[in-house]
Amino acid sequence: MKTRIKSILLSCLLITTMSVSAQYQNVYDYEDKPVVFGVRAGVAMSGQYNQDSEKSKLGIDIGFTVDFRLADKLYLLTGLDYVVKGTKTKEGHEWERVHDGNGREYKGSLVRNPAYLQLPLRVGYKLPVADKFYIMPYAGPYIAYGLGGKTKYTYTYLDNGDIETEKRDSFDGNVNRFDYGLGLGVSFEYSQFVLTAEYDWGLQRYVKKEHGYNDAKNKCLTITLGYKF
Repeated sequence: MKTRIKSILLSCLLITTMSVSAQYQNVYDYEDKPVVFGVRAGVAMSGQYNQDSEKSKLGIDIGFTVDFRLADKLYLLTGLDYVVKGTKTKEGHEWERVHDGNGREYKGSLVRNPAYLQLPLRVGYKLPVADKFYIMPYAGPYIAYGLGGKTKYTYTYLDNGDIETEKRDSFDGNVNRFDYGLGLGVSFEYSQFVLTAEYDWGLQRYVKKEHGYNDAKNKCLTITLGYKF
């Protein structure tokens, strides 16, 4: 009798385990899904090329991802990201001018913090490395629109060392809100977790051409940690 009870209990346990395992596979094994959604967040090290007086600064990258499976290992990768980019004045590259308001000489510096809503459009190829572990290199264009942000100006007066600051809209009349460019990256996927590194080259001038200045364009390295559903 005890043997029969043990057999029944063992059978129930096996059935339960198999059921849970099947459910686990349904939830976590998404390789056959035609569309996979995800979220990600991380840091953005951004700057501008064709720009000698400003250097890179840290920002953030938060967004969601959508992966479309085109073929066995070929994917179209897109989504939407909120990315804070920008630059800051290099040491020794502060500008010296006379303040229009009080006629005093000062050294000026700035920190730009433009925030963009960015839409990437990449093509990636998923390479299996081990069980549930994949590497996916990818490349493609992006477009972005400037949502807002502030540029902080710091003025240090030469006569007595006084410091004043002010903040202005990062997308004033001189700056292009629309940005576009090319990017490439690589993601490391284990189960549903994704570590991504990507680099974008902007092709749009940061400052509008009619305002002169220089031919500076955005560049940005992002490192994010994501989760796919």
